[in-house]
Amino acid sequence: MHLKFTLKSTVFATICLFAYNGNTQELKLNFELNPAGDFSVKSNTILGSVKKYKGGYMAENINVPITSLKSGIELRDQHIYKRLEANKFPNVILLKAIATKGKFTGILKVKNMKKKIHGVYKTEGKNLVGSFKLKMSDFKLPEASYLGVGVEDEFELVIKAPLSSVR
Repeated sequence: MHLKFTLKSTVFATICLFAYNGNTQELKLNFELNPAGDFSVKSNTILGSVKKYKGGYMAENINVPITSLKSGIELRDQHIYKRLEANKFPNVILLKAIATKGKFTGILKVKNMKKKIHGVYKTEGKNLVGSFKLKMSDFKLPEASYLGVGVEDEFELVIKAPLSSVR
């Protein structure tokens, strides 16, 4: 199954986590560049799921290994790994998120820094889809640019994760 996403005219990078029926998973990062352009980074290694919890949903310790992120350009991948300090901090982790009535709050851990997040969600079949905005500067990531082309600081994360059945 192949999915295609269209970036809005606003300046965002979109991180999309997909899990189809709990079997196939993909993390997709779509970055918008300044002054123009975009590129994508993908991972097929996402560890974790969302559980039903007290009339809503809960996720804990959803991990994405940084070195599983691939753009198709080895030099770009190495720059990403270096900026995220993958040798010291090998995973991006959603430590915990609680979702009820279409909204969620949680804690995201990047480079050993924790950031409170909040956003909206909906269920889609056996999956939960949530979205929220962050800035790379929230995690003290160095500005990303190459030959006069930079990556915008603010980005939106869109997560689609499988729902586990819980007694």
